[in-house]
Formats: sequence, C-alpha cells, structure tokens
Amino acid sequence: MAGSPRRYLKGLAYLGLGLAAAGLPPVLQQLRLPLISNSYGYEYSVFELFGFCASLAIVIIAWVELRQHRAFRDRVLLAAGVLVSFHFLLLVVEYSLKSWDYDCYEKAAAAILQGETPYQYTAYLYPPLLAQTMASAYRGLHLLLAALHLDSSPGYTWQMVFYSFQVTQFLLLNLAYYLCYRFARSLGLGQLSGLGLVTALFIFNTPLLRALRHNQTSLFALDAVLAGMLLLARRPVAAGLAVGLGIHIKLYPAALLLPWALTRRWRAVAATVGGTLGLALAHLHWRENLALYAQYLAFSPQFPRGTTLRNNSVHSFIYNCFRIPYQLAGNTAAVPAIASFESTLVSAALLGWLALRLVQREQRYRELAAGARAADWRLLGHTMDALGFGLLLSPMAWEHHFVLAMPLVIWAVVALGAPGWWKVGLGAFLIFVLPIFDVFPFSYHQLAGLVVLLYYTSPRAVQPPAAQEPEQPEPEAIQAVLALE
Repeated sequence: MAGSPRRYLKGLAYLGLGLAAAGLPPVLQQLRLPLISNSYGYEYSVFELFGFCASLAIVIIAWVELRQHRAFRDRVLLAAGVLVSFHFLLLVVEYSLKSWDYDCYEKAAAAILQGETPYQYTAYLYPPLLAQTMASAYRGLHLLLAALHLDSSPGYTWQMVFYSFQVTQFLLLNLAYYLCYRFARSLGLGQLSGLGLVTALFIFNTPLLRALRHNQTSLFALDAVLAGMLLLARRPVAAGLAVGLGIHIKLYPAALLLPWALTRRWRAVAATVGGTLGLALAHLHWRENLALYAQYLAFSPQFPRGTTLRNNSVHSFIYNCFRIPYQLAGNTAAVPAIASFESTLVSAALLGWLALRLVQREQRYRELAAGARAADWRLLGHTMDALGFGLLLSPMAWEHHFVLAMPLVIWAVVALGAPGWWKVGLGAFLIFVLPIFDVFPFSYHQLAGLVVLLYYTSPRAVQPPAAQEPEQPEPEAIQAVLALE
C-alpha cells in the first residue's frame, strides 16, 4: 500500500493534464497568437488545437509510464495503447464536422432551452437526456466563456458544445478500447493475443468510422454494455447503473436485462430499472422532466423503419426484396403493406430462433453442471445472444450501430477456438472491414456477418473452456484502473 498515495497523485496529475488538453484549445483559438494559424477556417481550428494539446498530453504520459516500466511485455502493451490513442485522436480531429444527425441533437437541445418539445420539430429519435445534457452544457459554457471574457455569442457557444461532444467521443473511444481489452482478458485471452485482437478490431472498423463521421452516440451504448458486463460479477449495482445510463442515450443496452433476468442477477436488474427511473426523476424541475419523457414515449411508436439499402435491418432487406421487382413493374403502392407483413413473420421466426437458443443453452448448462466456469459461459452466451438479436430485430440498424457487435466477435474468437477462427473472421470481415455501399443485395453485408456469427456460435457448438492458465500480472498503470472496479 506504500505506493498507493503516489499512484493516486499520479492519477490526479494525469487528470489535470487531460483537462488542460481539453480546455486550452478554445482559449488559444481566441487569443489569435501569431504562432497559430487556421488554414481550414477559424471554427475548425479549435479541433486542430485539440489535436496539438492532446498529442502533448499523450506523449508526456507515455514518457512517464515507459520510464517506470522496463519489462518488454509492459512496454509493448503501453506502446500499443499510445499508438491506438493517437489513431483515435486523428479520427476525431479529422471527423469534427457537424453532421445531419448532430444538427438534430442541437435543434432538440435548442428546443428545450426555449421551453419546447424536442420531438415536434426535429428528427430527434432519442430519450431526452442527450438533448437535456447539451442544453445544460450550452448554459454552463455560455456563463464560463463570459466569465473568462471570451466570445460567448450563441453561435460560438454552440460551437463549444460541439467541441465538448467531440472531446467526449475521444474519451469514449479510449475507454471502449480499454474495456474491450479487459473483456478479452476476462475470457482467457493472453495479454498480447487479447491486445492484438482488440487493436485489429478498432483499426479495421467501418461502423466506428461512420459513428464518428455522423457524430453518433453508439459509443455511449458500447461503453455502457461493456461496463455492465465487466462490473456484473463484483459490482452488480454499478453494472446496472451503467446500463441504466446507456439506456437513456440509446435503447440497445436494455438487451442486457434479458440474460440478467434469466440468470437471476436481480440486484443488477433492480439497479438498471432504478437507475433508469432515477435519471428521469433526478431533475430540479422533475414535473417538466417527466413531461419530456411522456412526449418521448408518445413519439417512439412513430419511429420510422429505415428502408434505405445501407440500413442493415431485416425490415429494410425484406422491403427492398419486394420494392425492386415491383418498381421494375412500375407499381410500388402495395410494397409497404406486403413488406410489413413479411417482416413481422420473419421477426417472429427470429424470436423463435432466439428462444430455441436460450432453451438449448439452459439444457447444455444442466448437462455440464461444471460449476462457476460453466455458469459464467451460460451468462456470456445469453448476453451475446441478447446483443446479436437486439441488432437483428431492430427496425433500424444503421452501420454505426454495429459497433455493438464488437464484444460478440471477441467472445466468438474464444468460444470457437482456433478451428473456428475462419468463421469468426468471415463474420467480422462482413461487419467491420467492408466499406458501406448501396448495391442490392450486397449492401446487407453487415446483416449477413451478424447472422454468420450467430449461426456458428450456437449453444451446441460452443463449449466452456478448461480452467485458465495462470495470467501474467498486468502493468501497474492497468492495475491502478482495475482497483477502481
């Protein structure tokens, strides 16, 4: 314990360095120093300045850590983390342009600031929390900029809200990388093999690129799911609260309630439900806040079902299977009704497939009766099914939603072992490596990749592994984070 105070002091120093890297760029931008130019425009310069400040912070942290860790394995782990963090930084800086999706968030936040509903004037399809947070960020940043005697005009303040959103995306990317690595390690992968798999998954990742390009919130959902899975065993309440927060951003994390209920993780279920409701009520003006959630619940049944070719949902695939021949025949009036009926039948069949898998896994678990290890893999199998079928049954499955398939790929690598790597590779290639294109039926490659992964990881094909070999200790920097779990 002698090193603990020093460790936490170092953590505080790193936190201060990170806050400086995020806070200095707007100040440097407005100082208009002759040392600083803005080749791509004044508004964009704050993101390039963030790239500069964050690079300095990463280099300082890397220098300190590499000096303290002499072992080759530790240095490989740290070097990989640093290089991947630079890759994320490059992506965030390059993709920091407001998308149509982000404009919807901003209009929803502006509506809340004006006392209006965010669900009347925009294509905002999310629970209120995101728009409420952005509205609160606008108020706080406006006051802060004014107090610092910086530009606090509405246009610049909204730009700073966007800047804060992008900095958060960078933090979420780094957190997702770390959590995926921890998930791989929890499944029994070694340090270097787990690191290699997760690094490849983040580097070759079209859904992740699209999430950044469209300023999407899928990374919030991914981190909530990963945190929920990793915290469940030792911190079930924290796991439930993480998932509850994720549900307020996107509904996908709610899929974890199914495996948790099946395996009687009632504390986590209660924490998820309580956290979700608590966030809805935790507001000074809670009556108005509940009114926003009532508007969302009234609006949600009207959510559109995407039918474009890049929407990799089952409904979109069926719709276009009928649209194209009917369009060639010159009459598409009957297509929506036919496609809706057929997609309902297919969705029912998919639910039946999910139910069959759950029953088979329960039977397999009873046959094995192999103690805690088998129980863990029973839970993991149910969890991966919930995530996979959540994407499969969604009425809208845009390309960026498939970042949620990353845990499924990591699990499938371990579950199928070396003989099944080509099966996992095929599914991962279809989901993550191929670019997005609108060519029927080839544009549904992400849907096909998901089906491949689910098909090959059937309960009958997956065997609980033998006891893990003794693990090498993690570097001190990672142990410090693990102590917080």
